[in-house]
Amino acid sequence: MSIVVKWKKPVIKFCLFILARFPFINALTLLMLLGERAAHESYPPLNPKVIYLHLGLFVVCGALMSAFYQAKSMALIYAGQLLYFSYNAYTNTAMGQDWLRVLIASRHFACAGVYLGIAYLTDQASGKQLRHISYAVLGAYSLSIIMTLNDNQEAYLAFTRHFPLADVTYFLMMVILGVCAVALFSGPTRFLCRAFFVLSLLLTLMSFFIDCRLSYWTNWKKVHYWNVIRLIADQICIVLGLVLFGFHHYPGGTTKIKS
Repeated sequence: MSIVVKWKKPVIKFCLFILARFPFINALTLLMLLGERAAHESYPPLNPKVIYLHLGLFVVCGALMSAFYQAKSMALIYAGQLLYFSYNAYTNTAMGQDWLRVLIASRHFACAGVYLGIAYLTDQASGKQLRHISYAVLGAYSLSIIMTLNDNQEAYLAFTRHFPLADVTYFLMMVILGVCAVALFSGPTRFLCRAFFVLSLLLTLMSFFIDCRLSYWTNWKKVHYWNVIRLIADQICIVLGLVLFGFHHYPGGTTKIKS
C-alpha cells in the first residue's frame, strides 16, 4: 500500500496532464475523419459552421485546461461538447451504421462523465453533485457495454473472435461490469477505488483485444480508419479518467487539485 500511496500524486498529475490536452486530440482526429470521409462524400455529416465552432472550442478548452486557467468551466464546456457529439452520433444516420453509432455515442457519453469528474476535482468546495453525476455517467457506460455485447451483434462477434476463452471471459465480463456499475451508482466510498481500477483494467483489455484490431474494423467491417482511432482515443480518455478517480479515492486521503 505504501508504494501505491507514493505513486498517488505523480499518477494523478500524469492523468490530468494528458486529459487536459485531450481536446486537441479530439480536434485532430475529427479533422482527419472528416478528411477521410471527404474522399467519397460531397457534404460532411455535420454542418460546416457547427464543425468550425466545435473545433474552436476544442482548442480553447484544451489550451485553458492545460494552463489550469478556469479549469472547471473549461471541463464543463468540453463535457457539454462531448454530450452534443454523443447525441449527434446516436441520432445522425450519416455518421454510420446503427451498431457503430451506438459505440461512438456511448464512448463520447463516458468521456463527458470523465470531464464532469475533473470539473469537480478542480473545485471540490462547490459540492459533490458533479461527482455523483460523473460517477453515474460512468456507471451507465459500464451498463451500456453489457447491453451492447448482448444486443449488438457486431460488438458480440468482435468480442468472441478476439478474446481468449471467449465464452468464459464473456460471462465474467458481464458479472464484473455489473458489479462495477452498481458500485459507481451507489457504492460506499471504500468500494469506489476498487471499482475504478477494475473497470479501467477491463476497458484496457477490451480496447487491446477488440479496438486495436484495425484491419478487422477497416477491411472487414468497412469502418473509417479515423473512426476506429477516435474510438480508441475515447477509450484511453475513459481509462485515464477511471485511474485518476481511483487514485483520488485511494486510502491515504483524497487529493486536492488546484484550479
